[in-house]
Amino acid sequence: MSQGISRSSSNARKNDRLQERLARAVVKSNTAGNTSSQPSSHAPSPVSSPVPSNGGRSSMDIDARLDSQNGSTGRHSRNSSRQEVNAATEAPRMSQDSAVSSRRSQDLVSQTGTSNVEEAASADTSNATHETTQKDSATSPEPDQTPASTISLPITDTPTDSPRTSSDQDKSIAQLQADHKAAESQWQEEMYGYIERIDALQSKLKYLAKEAAESAKKAAATAEPGSVEKQLREKDEKIALLLEEGQKLSKSEMDHRTAIKKLRQQLAENAKAQTESKKKTEKLERDLANAEIRAKRAEAAEKRANDSLSAQTKVSRDLEAATAERNALSQTVQELKGQLARAVSRAEAAEAKAQSEALEQEKRRATQLEEDLASAKIEREISEEKLNREISDLKGTIEQEKERARMLEIELKGEQSALESKMESLRSRAEEASSGVTGDAQAKLLRQIETLQTQYAVASENWQTLEGSLLARLANVEKERDEVARREGEMRRKIREVNLKAKRLEEDLENAKEAEHDLEGKLEERMQELQKAEQKLKKSADDLALAQKDLVEQKKVLDATWSQKLEEERTKWREQTISPPALLQQPRTQSPVAYSRRPSALEPVSLDFRPTSRRSSTLPTSPEVGTPTRQNSFPNSTLMLSPPQTNGSSHHAVPETPSITFEPDEYFSRSGTPSAYGGAATQHSRGINDIISESTVGAGPSVQLVERMSATVRRLESERAASKDELARITTQRDEARQQIVDLMREAEEKRSSDARVQDLEKRLEDLDQRYQTTLEMLGEKSEQVEELQADIADLKKIYRELVDSTMK
Repeated sequence: MSQGISRSSSNARKNDRLQERLARAVVKSNTAGNTSSQPSSHAPSPVSSPVPSNGGRSSMDIDARLDSQNGSTGRHSRNSSRQEVNAATEAPRMSQDSAVSSRRSQDLVSQTGTSNVEEAASADTSNATHETTQKDSATSPEPDQTPASTISLPITDTPTDSPRTSSDQDKSIAQLQADHKAAESQWQEEMYGYIERIDALQSKLKYLAKEAAESAKKAAATAEPGSVEKQLREKDEKIALLLEEGQKLSKSEMDHRTAIKKLRQQLAENAKAQTESKKKTEKLERDLANAEIRAKRAEAAEKRANDSLSAQTKVSRDLEAATAERNALSQTVQELKGQLARAVSRAEAAEAKAQSEALEQEKRRATQLEEDLASAKIEREISEEKLNREISDLKGTIEQEKERARMLEIELKGEQSALESKMESLRSRAEEASSGVTGDAQAKLLRQIETLQTQYAVASENWQTLEGSLLARLANVEKERDEVARREGEMRRKIREVNLKAKRLEEDLENAKEAEHDLEGKLEERMQELQKAEQKLKKSADDLALAQKDLVEQKKVLDATWSQKLEEERTKWREQTISPPALLQQPRTQSPVAYSRRPSALEPVSLDFRPTSRRSSTLPTSPEVGTPTRQNSFPNSTLMLSPPQTNGSSHHAVPETPSITFEPDEYFSRSGTPSAYGGAATQHSRGINDIISESTVGAGPSVQLVERMSATVRRLESERAASKDELARITTQRDEARQQIVDLMREAEEKRSSDARVQDLEKRLEDLDQRYQTTLEMLGEKSEQVEELQADIADLKKIYRELVDSTMK
């Protein structure tokens, strides 16, 4: 194609030169004929006939110029992005055309003396050159404007913040197709208009050539044979014939040019069909998964880059002949380099600033978290020390209370043994007194019996009041025991709930820690990806600078970089599409560890019951050491009065209730002391020497009632001691539960802080994703700018070639 264009331009130059020489020769011959044969009537006719035709032609050429200028202004208004380039190229063309026409007119004036014919010839040549230059300028920018519009529109349509959806792409493609069709229709109309003008000019040239040939023949016929004038006329005739041949050759050349243009149109149509087929394939591929959309866009960009590179390879073949163009384009290349360097420096400064701010924020948060953790550890140690001190104090108070209870039990047992010995001595004395027969003694004994009966009645009333008070206390103790049991159940239920909550919180905390580790890993990966993207941007900037220095090396580097970038983008997006399910499966695989740790929290609660049962089984033997054994005079009452049997019965009754442990050390507490002291006071008030043996009948039931009441008192005291022990155990469990609740509250606070940190890390990850997307969009925009600059360079090359061709013509 380039060789054909160069040959057609050289042939056009030769034809233009031949036409100029022929016109000069015709003018010379006509002037010579006019000077030699003025009276002949045939001489002025060939000269006079071209003049009006030239006048009409000049008017048509002026109209054509006006139409071409109007069309060019309309094109400038439609394509505002290319206005400055077209304006810059229109001015030198007009000045060069005017310079060419002035030169030629000066040559004709110097060679010939007549001004009218010279003006007509110069008008013909200038009109022809103007028509050819206008034709070239009108036809060449139109195909150049269409890619400019296709390049400039995506820049305005594509937003930088968010990627375009499929509907926006379809709308933009439809709009671009409509603009392209309108531009093609306008270009064809203008091309047809120019073809008609060229045909009119060719017909005019044919007419002039015929007239010149006829005038030369007539002059040769009228001239004398063998004369110089006849030879000149023959030469003029030959020149006219040569002009006709030149016209034929120019016509054939125009036919060849039209054929070349048709072939170019066919190539453009084929390219359009290829683009339409590509669009159809892209529409079919849009129905695939969302993860492959960007890869397809990258492939489409690669195809466009390959097409542009193939077009540039074709254009680069003509680069050896265009050495002068580099001097004109060096200034624009330097400006573009400065702009790109400024943009790269701004982007690098912004990225460095953002990275430094992010690092500072992370360091501050890390220091804050470390300080919070240290303060929490210190508070925990202080609370543990306080609790250990309280536990030691409580243990000391419990041991002191136990020692006091043992001392009271020993004292009460001593008092009980003394009272029993006194009762036995009184019984023996009463039996001895009942054996006497004296009358005075009998009266005294009767009085003593009466007094004893009254005392017994008073004592029985006192005992009934004591029994009522003891029963009331027993009911209160039973109520307290029920309340304690209910509280114990509630506390156990609360402890279970707290343990379950603690387990859940531990699991959530472990999951949060795992998620935090995963997010930190993702953050590091994204930071590495950002660094890679920054390195890619630097590489692309370096490649652009090298490409502006040498276009051939740029094409090779761009091929390598585009293939590398596409492979990296594909791998990245595949890794991103594969990574989320793996992240979702990680907490599930690690959850059994947390479930295996769950039963550990319930172990101290379940183990609290065993030591108490062991103590209750081993301690009942201790009361037998301090109690002295006595010999009863009545063998029937030994079964009711022996304390070891009561201890044994109480000891056998204890294991039936495993939750409540009875301490036999606390059988006799301070609550039982009034009955003992009351008994002692009543027995001291009795007279020892005034007892008669006949009162044995009344004394027997009173002793049995006292023993029963003492047994019930002992039983109530044992239950009261058991309830006290149970209450102490429940209080310890309550303290432990409170400690566990405090620990759980602290763990909950730690979990909240970890959740806040996880949310913060997620926000950082989203920010990094947005930055990564923006960097990718910036990279795409820079690549599009590179393509636009390359297209602009190609357009400027075409414009300068056309200017060179027009100046050479």
